[in-house]
Amino acid sequence: MISAGRTRHRPIDRDPDIVGRVIGAAYEAVSSPQGWQDFADALSAAIPSARISFFVHGRVPGIPSILAQAGWNPIDLRDYRDHFARVNPFLKLAHHVPIGVPETSHGFARRMGMDIEGSEYFNDYVRPRRRNWNAIALVLERNERSMTALSVVSDELLSTAETRSLCRLFAGLAPHMQRALALDRRLAGIAPAGRAATAVLDRLAAAIVVLNDDASLHLANRAAETLLQAGDGLTLSREGQLRGQDPGVTARLGLAIERAIAAHRLGAVDQGTSVTLRRGPGRQPLSALVLPMPRDGSRFGYSGDEGAAAMVVIAGTDQIRASVAGWLQERFRLTPAEQRLVECLATGMRLEEAAGRLAISRETARTRLKQVMIKTECDRQSELVRLVLSAPGSLLTR
Repeated sequence: MISAGRTRHRPIDRDPDIVGRVIGAAYEAVSSPQGWQDFADALSAAIPSARISFFVHGRVPGIPSILAQAGWNPIDLRDYRDHFARVNPFLKLAHHVPIGVPETSHGFARRMGMDIEGSEYFNDYVRPRRRNWNAIALVLERNERSMTALSVVSDELLSTAETRSLCRLFAGLAPHMQRALALDRRLAGIAPAGRAATAVLDRLAAAIVVLNDDASLHLANRAAETLLQAGDGLTLSREGQLRGQDPGVTARLGLAIERAIAAHRLGAVDQGTSVTLRRGPGRQPLSALVLPMPRDGSRFGYSGDEGAAAMVVIAGTDQIRASVAGWLQERFRLTPAEQRLVECLATGMRLEEAAGRLAISRETARTRLKQVMIKTECDRQSELVRLVLSAPGSLLTR
């Protein structure tokens, strides 16, 4: 519950600057841990002499959660939190207050037949502090467990004009506050998931780069950061986009990324595109597999990052060979010769290059590849590379 004092200034609901600042502060509250305190301060500035507090009350009155406060006497706030919240007669009947509709405390008391001045709350908390119980309340959220509400509390009687002005302000603020609270909860749930996903990605030996819809860098795991900093086969442009060792590689990589982003936008199924990343003299090339990110990110356990459109998985020759050793042969009953061919192709070699490396003819290599495709049920070479990179234990840090 947010509580505020009174003002004798002109109706604040008619001042676009004040209304804009308060609404803006509500949305900005979700962007930082101090956000709701900033909102309380903005409301206090809009309503001079205000006492602001942001409470989440349990359905059964008890100790409220105080998220932000301004202008309160610390002892009064402590006493309310520790005891008087439990005996607050308004809270006991708050489930009768409509959500999103401002209501005055006097009007609510008359409607519910409440004897406020005969209550412990009034006689032991309000009266000794020379307070009044004039308030305008706005319930923002309510469920089986808790209630979040906004209220302006005045120690003097509010005029009819002041009451109407504050009611209009709260009625206009209500949908914005509700959206901000919903967004705050959503981000609170996403953040731990995002941190967990990043921790998992950092445990992989393969470099993982996640790209935005404009192909700029969205996220890179630790292995990718090391690779990009070294500039060995892959770099970042000033615009945050991936670049290869030469223009030809950059062009092929760019086309693969464009295809993956297009598939992401359409929600289409795409098995990914394999791109060989050349490195310096005497260095084995890297193999990159460019994949579209599912729209909800759930396929990779990487939910909540709505800007993520494509993923690039980069592995070196040694990693790929270690990943497929024994696994492909056992699962798909590949012969040792077929397995060696797959290892070469997975590092980015063309079929002719793989044939030369294995000292076999091109026709023999083509025949072996055809058998591998049949056994693995892959239709394209890029699917085969993707299968290799998904081998159990292939990407885990050792």
